[in-house]
Amino acid sequence: MHTKHITSQLVAALADTPVVVINGARQSGKSTLVQMLARADPEPRRYLTLDDPVVLKAARSDPAGFINGLQGQVTLDEVQRAPELFLPIKAAVDRNRQPGRFLLTVSADVMLCYFALLEMLFLLVRLPSWERNPGKRLVKAPTVFLPDSGMLCYFLAATAESLAARPGLPGGIVETWVLSELLKHVAFSSLRLSLWHYRTQTNIEVDFVLENRLGQITGIEVKASATVDGKDFKGLRHLQETESALFQRGIVLYAGREVVPFGDNLWALPLSLWWAPQRQ
Repeated sequence: MHTKHITSQLVAALADTPVVVINGARQSGKSTLVQMLARADPEPRRYLTLDDPVVLKAARSDPAGFINGLQGQVTLDEVQRAPELFLPIKAAVDRNRQPGRFLLTVSADVMLCYFALLEMLFLLVRLPSWERNPGKRLVKAPTVFLPDSGMLCYFLAATAESLAARPGLPGGIVETWVLSELLKHVAFSSLRLSLWHYRTQTNIEVDFVLENRLGQITGIEVKASATVDGKDFKGLRHLQETESALFQRGIVLYAGREVVPFGDNLWALPLSLWWAPQRQ
């Protein structure tokens, strides 16, 4: 690693960013770079490496306690050895966004570490599978989302002009936008909601499941078109029938304008309800 080419960029990033990550292969000079930077930094920066068995054991046994016990600016070397640290780091930064708080090095050979880093940076969301009935044959793998619909449009080369020329909006982009709105709602709601997805092994699915602290659930399907019919409620009806004690309501969000009932506690609602002024 040619440190002279990146040192100035690293110093600049530490000056305005709470968490800075150096990613590269092992033996590429990451540790040398961060230790050199710590010696040259006018403010003391503690250096810990997870190659140290004692440090690694402490980090894995109590990740939150380990992070909360670190004061001031800290460098954590080879942090991919303890992916459990990423959520406590995120929580610490949420409480105190001091620039340069954490400098992390990551060796590029652990896929789980990449996922955890992307989640910590709010660039990726893993939506867990909802299951409360052990007798059901459900897909237990999480659904992975890129939660920023604008970034998704960029990666898909979906410009304002190309979207305007389409007969309707791409379903994946609309679903991603709904996810981002639901995540905001979950974060600020006083109901202590949790967000899930639902899919059986026979591919009956519901895009999103909101669950309150009593275990009661609301299923949400997303449809990008302006029309909706009974087939769009297939997954919601399945959830209603198999989880009747917990099911509160099922909603299909669509690009139409009317609120339409589709049976007992099943509704088609316009996506525009997110932003349109409400009628008195």
